[in-house]
This record gives sequence, structure tokens and C-alpha cells, in this order.
Amino acid sequence: MKEKAAVFVINSLQNGGAERVVVNQAIELDNRGIHVIVIMIHDLQFYNLPSTIETVVISKYMTGMKKLFEVPKLARCLDSKLDDLYSKYNIVLLTTNLPYSHYICRFSKYYRRFMFVMHSSQYRFPHSKSMLFKAKMSFLYRKANVVAVSEGVRDELVSVYRLDAKKVVTIYNPISFDDISNEMNANSDTDTVSYRYILGVGRLCEEKNFDTLIKAFKKSRIFLSHKLVILGIGDDKDKLEKLAHELYLDDQVVFYGWSNEVYYWMKNADLFVCSSKDESFGMALLEALYCGCPVVSVSSTGPREIMCGNLKHYLSENDVDDLSDKMIDALRYYPEIKKDYFERFDVNKIMDEYLKEYNCMVIKNGL
Repeated sequence: MKEKAAVFVINSLQNGGAERVVVNQAIELDNRGIHVIVIMIHDLQFYNLPSTIETVVISKYMTGMKKLFEVPKLARCLDSKLDDLYSKYNIVLLTTNLPYSHYICRFSKYYRRFMFVMHSSQYRFPHSKSMLFKAKMSFLYRKANVVAVSEGVRDELVSVYRLDAKKVVTIYNPISFDDISNEMNANSDTDTVSYRYILGVGRLCEEKNFDTLIKAFKKSRIFLSHKLVILGIGDDKDKLEKLAHELYLDDQVVFYGWSNEVYYWMKNADLFVCSSKDESFGMALLEALYCGCPVVSVSSTGPREIMCGNLKHYLSENDVDDLSDKMIDALRYYPEIKKDYFERFDVNKIMDEYLKEYNCMVIKNGL
């Protein structure tokens, strides 16, 4: 009998939410004794994986039109690797993550065997409601098996892009709460932080909306008692540093860069703020809540599903004034979060759902 294996195809393992999701999934299945292979399109890796997890890189990093022209070639390279894996293993899960990987897998001969994971809403892309964009979505996903990371994402795929509702399932992103507990309580390599701070985490890009967070930090006057620490790297760093300078916050906004100790930062923060214009799930805010850190978030698809009940009050409009007010409110009072609140997001439960859905898909499609 062949050994069980799970295969994840993703652009890379650079910093990002989808990348962290794949890492959580891979580690959980590896812990279950399933052999895990992560196939990266590009040779970029920030997240660490156990040595028992196999990683494969099929291309050097590319930009621009070259990425598009290389899709058929990369699909052939991927097929060659999958041929080898299918000859050796009983594949119990095969997912593809992020748009560029989706394009490559669309041209793969294993197209119908993949679960295409949709980590974000489409409306954040330019011309997302145009006929051309809708035609692209139909080409990529009309016959695909699709996983949406929230009900909001699923609703958009079915109602706007007319994907078959029977082939689109919602499975939340998995969180390894045991790992978070271990990491946030471990001895930190980070120098002890002597100041109080609020925290933002994510890639320094337009979508993460850190400019609004910095402006709200200024307006709220929280800078008089706290610093704003931003963990992440990205192309907008210079622009954001310039904004902080213009607002006379040079010493109060700390661009820390990349950190593997994000749970240390969450545990010790007085407030976590998710300022993203669109979060289809919002994994970082859920992790911060588990670390015992109050959270304020700009309201979008994912945060609305996570921050329910008493937490609804701390959802903000994408507006400096409202975000500022919600930050002040959260520092004054925040409701207690019970541990059973997190059960529906636990990695054990979520990976059981993935394996069950994949098995049903294989049987239903006669694969």
C-alpha cells in the first residue's frame, strides 16, 4: 500500500497570510504522519518548515510579462513532478493557492484533481466587475473544485462570477492554537521592549492600508502613551516612513521589519489593529485575539465573520476618524474572549474538513 501524501502548490513561502495558512496545514498533516510536499513556483522562502516536510522549487523568481509567458512551461514542470508523486504516494490532498499558481494549475493535466483555494475577494482587483475579468474567472474556475476561506468569498464567487455552488465549499483558514501558546510563552530572542505599543502586522502595500492606521494613530493621540509597531516588509516602506515623518511621528512609529516572533509581539501589545481594506479571512486578528490582545479591525468580509457578538463594536469603517475612535474605545475597555470561541478555527478541525471534502471530491468525480 502506498504511503499517504498531501501536496500544496503555492507561489512561494514569502511573508503573507496565504503562505502562513499553507505552513499551518503542512505542519498539522506532517504531525499526523502524512508525508507533505510543498511545491513552490518561485524560490522565495521566509517561513520555516520541519525537515520532514519536502519542498520543491520549479522556477527562479520572475516579474512582469515573463511570468505570464512561462505559465505553460511551468505547468509541464509541475505535471512532471506530480507524475512522480502519484507513482509513489496515495495523494489524499492536493491544493493550489494564490492566483499565479492557479493559472499554472489550470493548464495542468491534473486540473480537476486540485482544490483551488481562494484566499481573497476578487473585488480588490482592478476591473473585477468587467466582462473580461468575469471571463477570466470562468476560464480558471468553471470546472474547478474551489475552497473559499469565508462565506463572504463564497457568496461572491457564486453570485458575481456564477461558479457552480455545488463545487464551491467554505473552509475557514486553520490556526494552530497549540503552536501559538507554545511560541508566545517561549523565551524570546527579541530584545525586551520597554515601551507600551499598539501593533500592526502585514505586508507594506496599499491593500494593508497602513497609511490610514498611522493617521488614526496620530488623530487618536495614542502616540502620547504608546508607540505604533508595524511588523512586515514591502514596497511601501519608504512612503509610510515619509508619512510618519510628516506627522512628526518619527520616534513613535517603529517599522520593525520581518519577525518570526509575531506572537511575542501580539502577547505584549496593548492593542492590535487590522487596517486592511479587504481581509477575506483575517488570520492575524484571530491570532492576536488568542494571544489575549484586544483587536480593532476595519470592517470587511473576513473580520465581520470573526468579530461577532460583543466584538462587533470594534469593527471600524475604512475611515481615519472612525478607526481612531474604535482604537480609543478598545484601550479603555474590551470584552473577555472565552476559549471555546476559537474552536471552529482550530487546525485539527479544519484539516479534517479538508481531507473529508477532498475525498468526497475524488469519489464524486471518479478520479
